[in-house]
Amino acid sequence: MVISGHLLYNRYYKAPDVTILGSVKVSDGLGRHPVELIQAFHNEIDIGMLHTASPCFIDVPKNLRGIIKKKRRKQGKVLLSLDSVWTPTYSCIKHLKEEYANSQLRISYSMFESSQIPPEWVTILNCYFDAVVVPDEYHLEVYKNSGVQTPIFVLPLVINLQDCLEKPLKQTSSTPFIFGNLSACTERKNQLFLIQAFHQAFGNTPDVLLKINSRTSEPSYKGEIQAYLDKNQISNVVVSNVCLDKHSYLNFLSNLDCYVSVSLGEGFSIQPREAMALGIPTIVSNNTAQKTIAKSNLVSIIETPIKVPAFYDWNQNRSYGDWSTCSIDDIAIALQEMHDHYTSYLSKSSQARKWAKQYDFSHLKPLYKTLLHPPTIELGDENRITPNKITTTSPALVEKYQKLLIKS
Repeated sequence: MVISGHLLYNRYYKAPDVTILGSVKVSDGLGRHPVELIQAFHNEIDIGMLHTASPCFIDVPKNLRGIIKKKRRKQGKVLLSLDSVWTPTYSCIKHLKEEYANSQLRISYSMFESSQIPPEWVTILNCYFDAVVVPDEYHLEVYKNSGVQTPIFVLPLVINLQDCLEKPLKQTSSTPFIFGNLSACTERKNQLFLIQAFHQAFGNTPDVLLKINSRTSEPSYKGEIQAYLDKNQISNVVVSNVCLDKHSYLNFLSNLDCYVSVSLGEGFSIQPREAMALGIPTIVSNNTAQKTIAKSNLVSIIETPIKVPAFYDWNQNRSYGDWSTCSIDDIAIALQEMHDHYTSYLSKSSQARKWAKQYDFSHLKPLYKTLLHPPTIELGDENRITPNKITTTSPALVEKYQKLLIKS
């Protein structure tokens, strides 16, 4: 087959409209975001990718794989970073080439789970990016207090909730009654507290189960959990470590009677929103980005007044602010309350689905489109994205958008 020079240029050399910097792995929150965005815009915006890790194509739609695989020699006028800004083994700086600095709008979509972001992130965001976008109001003060001076906008994480929304709403409890959690097995996700509280509330009764699956595990924390299960000879808690494909993941979630997230800190918290989209009653710890879910008044809330230093596995020598936790007793009370008054919580299923629907990509797409190519941008007294324009407090950002994307 003969490929014309024009087609060859467009396929391999021409810069895309938008370059996404990130990783592709649908089973992971960060790795899911690029796929959801490409799926939303692949028919409207020419998108290229710079990979920060080898892409995993499990559950990536076939029609998107070519876009994700395609290598571009040039970067687009917009670079949207969807990856961690910094870790000891990786920095996005190597992809932020100086040759593109003046001819490219650089946006970092960033999130963190504690009350302070790493100082390295602050330096990178202030020196290399034109704008920062965070998924929840919680992050605004965290990033500002940490020293970020680059304009910060709030734009929720785009999620494809269609599979959840197409399922029938949860109608009744199952036998046995099933509590569940789908989170990485780490201290921050707090599964050990959940297991201890569940055991306190229900003992070893076969009428109530707790199912936990983790796509990844921190070995020492996993060991603590297993030691507790063995010591107490617990038979109604099932802990598994499987990277579920999309179909199995949805089945696991759909079969729960109640989803429980007692995390010490969340950057956005996808699974409670998915559970709500299915009409499954949900329990959340009222901290960090989960405060937004708690404010819906459609979930059971556990207050988290206890501050604990936020130590991450990549640096145990210093904490990055605090996480927030609750007591085992409070979790046990919430679990018992959910089980004993389930009909009351289930009556909110329809409202919960309606609330969660606002995070589906079909609803958020206009806002992301404005971010990537706004019809207008203007100076104002806030940083805000609407379907029709961007308002910002930064004259420099206005000038760069107008220079690169809003030329008359």
